[in-house]
Amino acid sequence: MTPQHQKYLEDNDMLAKIGDRTFIKYAGLLYLGEQMGVISIITRLTYEDLDKQIFHFKANVKGIKVVHGEPREVVYSFQGDANPDNVSRMVRDSVRRVAETRAVARALRAYCSVAMCSLEELAGDDRRPKDPSLKRLIQYLLVQTLAI
Repeated sequence: MTPQHQKYLEDNDMLAKIGDRTFIKYAGLLYLGEQMGVISIITRLTYEDLDKQIFHFKANVKGIKVVHGEPREVVYSFQGDANPDNVSRMVRDSVRRVAETRAVARALRAYCSVAMCSLEELAGDDRRPKDPSLKRLIQYLLVQTLAI
């Protein structure tokens, strides 16, 4: 990723900060893929358990990259999974789509040489910023309630 790409992502709200870590958003990965020669993204369901709502997808990202000075067609393939236990409550009805999005995000990150994790790959609870002062307040209130 070039400094120009990084600046574009920052200026267009395509990065997210949680605590001291920075994550790229799916829209940012799609932008980078377009800028870096992605030709196609193909996904395939590789496993599903409808009763338990467990889904696994494989994503293939194909594009043209310069390898050893020569333009070549390359394919990056990665898996993505999701189940009700590793997605946020907000998207529990869309577990299948989350699995597919995670697979595409991982393949795009590899294709675009993005080292940071994508926001969509995080489990549900990991996406919320941790606020230690709020945690301390809750603990204080709990102690006060128990003391009554």
